[in-house]
Amino acid sequence: METSKIKHPWLYDGLLALVLVLAALLRFTGSDWGDLEHQHPDELSVTSVTYNIAPIGTQADTLGPAPTTASEPWRAAYPETFTDCAEWGGYFDTACSPLNPQNRGHNAFVYGTLPVFIVRYLAEWGDQLGNLKLFGRQLSAAADLITVFMLYLIVARLYGRRVALLAAAFSALAVMQIQQSHFFTTDNFAVTFMTLAVYFAVELVVCKDPPGVEAEALPARGRTWREILRSPVLWFSLLFGLAYGMAIASKLNAYPLALLLPLALFIRFWK
Repeated sequence: METSKIKHPWLYDGLLALVLVLAALLRFTGSDWGDLEHQHPDELSVTSVTYNIAPIGTQADTLGPAPTTASEPWRAAYPETFTDCAEWGGYFDTACSPLNPQNRGHNAFVYGTLPVFIVRYLAEWGDQLGNLKLFGRQLSAAADLITVFMLYLIVARLYGRRVALLAAAFSALAVMQIQQSHFFTTDNFAVTFMTLAVYFAVELVVCKDPPGVEAEALPARGRTWREILRSPVLWFSLLFGLAYGMAIASKLNAYPLALLLPLALFIRFWK
């Protein structure tokens, strides 16, 4: 961690802005590559699902009849989960929700659904359904731009702003990140939420307790609820869990990141 005060902090702010502008140019330029034809199989699948799902509350006459075993015979193999639907259901009604790809003709969808939900809802609100693939690519690029910025914050917290600028510059110029930013897939969204989880884990390790709150185990006997609620251990642990859950909802192979929370807690209390 950086202990000395940096001279000319405005210079680092300016350099970070330049790095982010460069990263944005490399990610957003050429978003319409290939004349938006379906040249990437994962992108084709994700785009098709995003088109076919529907926000909660969409009129039934737009969606058509709710799914039943008669209309979707595969549901008969899962009678305890996918029962017949009298009408379209809400978000937590898995069997009947119009957001569930399986209810919209994609019973083999294996990618994370959170990026699909984000893109579909934002496309609805921004009237971008006619340019859904391009819009999805641009949001993928925006997600990776956030990743570059979050990496800067993580490294700055641990090693100082000089090293953080270098890390952000390397990330901005990383070929794989630039390439993935030109696809509407779930990868960049998952990495963004994973990086956010790492940021909260780092804060959990390095942040200081407010006055009157000792850095000890949260549920210690004798501590008041006010002291517990003021503890950064509680809040950064919860925020880590939220970011981790969003990462898992974007791509299942983010699951090993769960080990980072107990590791961060161990380092905090051991040091």
